Amino acid sequence: MTFDVVTGYSLAAIVKATYRIEKAMRTKSFDVKDIEILQNILTISVEVVFFLYSMDFRVRTTYLVAQFMLISAKIAKIDDALHNFVVSKLINGALSTLRSRMPGESGGIESLNLLIAMKAVNPSYQLSCDDLLIFTGHKEIDKSKIECLHYNYFHFVVVLYYIRNINDYTDLSYLLKRN
Repeated sequence: MTFDVVTGYSLAAIVKATYRIEKAMRTKSFDVKDIEILQNILTISVEVVFFLYSMDFRVRTTYLVAQFMLISAKIAKIDDALHNFVVSKLINGALSTLRSRMPGESGGIESLNLLIAMKAVNPSYQLSCDDLLIFTGHKEIDKSKIECLHYNYFHFVVVLYYIRNINDYTDLSYLLKRN
């Protein structure tokens, strides 16, 4: 058995277990003790998921990690403090994974899907314009030197979804319009 099979199976099992927790929450009420247990389970799960993901950065594992992020954030909505904690762990894990990519490895479908998941779990979180350019595959982050964004359709859709009409991304929005 190869490592990618093991990580794929492990991530799928974690996503399935997380979904079972989310499904059980529909019919059960939770007290403080349950929320503490839930926080421990989610904390360990986040750590394991991003550890496995950091060593197997592929489309299939990204799909599973994105599912895990969305389900975990939904589960954590049961308590404001838990939600803030879990979303913070999810964003930090995703950022750590994106930042660990070698220059030139960013910008693939994996990075783009991870950016969508990050924005979905925390719509108010904003990457810097420079980080967004790097994570979408641009090596040059000096916006005055960028003549053309070498983006395909999916790049444009993801970046537009991410930046929306946020004023902090005016320069990037201008670059997108120019292309």
